[in-house]
Amino acid sequence: MASTHIVNILLNAAVPTEFRAQVGWVLIGVAVLNIVTNLAITIYSSIVDVYNDNVEKRRAKSFMARVQKKIKNRKLLVDKTQGEFKSFELQVTLYEAVMFAREWTPHRRWLISNKIKLDAFEEE
Repeated sequence: MASTHIVNILLNAAVPTEFRAQVGWVLIGVAVLNIVTNLAITIYSSIVDVYNDNVEKRRAKSFMARVQKKIKNRKLLVDKTQGEFKSFELQVTLYEAVMFAREWTPHRRWLISNKIKLDAFEEE
């Protein structure tokens, strides 16, 4: 709204030339201030996004490390005490099934995208 008023003054023929020149510089200053402010906000938000992504990656990595350590410990318990910890055995079995599915899914997508029938393979 303020820049529209400034442009109105610039286009008015009754305004003295020197005043119009000063108003022109004010308009340029307002435009530069607007551009610099928007650029600063964009840079700040980009830096914050990158930082948050890095923090989230580190958090996810440490979480997966803890899960793998937990599963490793449970595998050791299950191996040493056969049949005593049924819930741990179930957790280890489910974890192994999930890991197998994670590894198999990209291969299955590739087979489907290349129109290879899945029935052509024998069961393991």
